[in-house]
Amino acid sequence: MGARALSVDAVAVRPDGLAVAVWTARDASDSYAELWAASYAPGAGWGAPVLVHDPAGLALDHARVALTADGQLVVAWRGDGGDGTLGLFWKATDAGAIDLSAPPTEVAPPAWAAAADLATFALSPDAPLTLFAHYAGIATPALTTW
Repeated sequence: MGARALSVDAVAVRPDGLAVAVWTARDASDSYAELWAASYAPGAGWGAPVLVHDPAGLALDHARVALTADGQLVVAWRGDGGDGTLGLFWKATDAGAIDLSAPPTEVAPPAWAAAADLATFALSPDAPLTLFAHYAGIATPALTTW
């Protein structure tokens, strides 16, 4: 990855030791950070870092990751929606980032809540009941490559 400014945002670990870390990284020449992730498997160590999201010049911060017992994974972060407001974004695979707050609204950093069936939901502490209801039903796909 070269010389970069790194900020580890979150790590999720399952009881069996599988872990995923997400962080932001910025080259000295960049005015914005990219979102990266890597997974750890017991006995195999850390995998190569993968680019989760390149915001193309827009700000992002406060990435969070959730990893369920059956291997489901999702990353959420607060980012610039392109109009100067901060939205809540979600991504599980390389299908692209999904703006959960479209059109973007001012939101606090994402936090996590997991349903009893281990489906994972993103919510913001701004208005937890409203946003939890809005995002309910967003289940994560099985852990795959980004």
